[in-house]
Amino acid sequence: FLCAALRWAVRQHLVDSTPMADVDHPTAPPGPGERSRALSEPEAALLDAWATGVAGSDGPWDRRRRDALAVHLALVTGMRAGEVAALRRRDKRASVPDLLVCGTVVEAGGLHRQPTPKRDRQRRVTLAPEDDALVAAALEAQGELGQDAPIVTVAGELARPSSLNAALRAACEELGLPAWAHFHTLRHTHATTLLLS
Repeated sequence: FLCAALRWAVRQHLVDSTPMADVDHPTAPPGPGERSRALSEPEAALLDAWATGVAGSDGPWDRRRRDALAVHLALVTGMRAGEVAALRRRDKRASVPDLLVCGTVVEAGGLHRQPTPKRDRQRRVTLAPEDDALVAAALEAQGELGQDAPIVTVAGELARPSSLNAALRAACEELGLPAWAHFHTLRHTHATTLLLS
């Protein structure tokens, strides 16, 4: 509060500068029962083993396999739920194991794909060979769809980010993982994993 008040005073020309400019803001460690922003390494490994097992299983391509693929992609790339849902077949290059993140699916005003991701920044995310193979197997299991069809789909329809979050919560309950986990938790988990490696 004091930092904000002093910044306001500088903007109002009441003081020349703030002595709090270089002060680090204190942060309290999470208390008992408070949620963490990332899954632990064992929790992330358990969730990813479930996701790759379900997405890579045999049988017809269905909603459960679609949702598992979305969870896996979020864990290994750090993409948001809407970005995962917006991936199209043409966003995966055959020659390079990567994905172009160039859109997001939003539900406000009716389910639709926006042509730019959050903050209007397109980016490429690299896939490990086993992740690239999982995506390729998923596309094959889905059958013939056009290049503009989503990768995370059943029958070419857009997945709702809220449905992906609900599927993640159900998987966490099934696996005994924290009930507070959601897709943004997977983004934090991915970032934490990168920092630790």
